[in-house]
Amino acid sequence: MKLWLFSLTFSILASNAHADAAAYLRDFVKKTRNGRAEFTQTVIQPDGTRGKPSTGVFEFVRPGQFRFTYANPHPQLIIADGN
Repeated sequence: MKLWLFSLTFSILASNAHADAAAYLRDFVKKTRNGRAEFTQTVIQPDGTRGKPSTGVFEFVRPGQFRFTYANPHPQLIIADGN
């Protein structure tokens, strides 16, 4: 009986935590107008081998503008202006 009650309580709490996390993420996305972050990107081939990692900076301004500035291994700039 105690195990069943514990399982039920844990399930309810986990469900509420998931709902709270999803609501927090939706609220964050709705309110965030711009951002900037450094990134590392690794492409995994269909056979499972990993390519050389790329690094750079990602920046965005809502609505619809973003910029990827790749630094390594090959400098590259990708810009979208919302159109």
